[in-house]
Amino acid sequence: NRLPADEAAFVNSTFGHANEYDDTHLGAAMHPSAIVVPAAFALAETYRRSVRAVLEAVIVGAEIAIRIAAAAATQRHERGHHVPSSAGPFGAARDQVRRRAAANGGGGC
Repeated sequence: NRLPADEAAFVNSTFGHANEYDDTHLGAAMHPSAIVVPAAFALAETYRRSVRAVLEAVIVGAEIAIRIAAAAATQRHERGHHVPSSAGPFGAARDQVRRRAAANGGGGC
């Protein structure tokens, strides 16, 4: 039995964080892969995406998350906030936004 994409992404992201499968971007004080990669894999399996599409989703999603985190990382991290939980979902959502935009005739982001 398989989980729906959102639940699979959540479980795999939690597993990644719990087992410290984290890359680290020091300037952004975050590790985007534990959030972006499980979402990209879950969507790839659900929508039968190519390896190229998965790599693009991971690269662009991580870049989005890093840029958002970098904009506020110092303030949030110093106050004890876990930056990946606020910036990561934006990177993870990018692939879904693009897929839906393409399905509706738009180019997406």
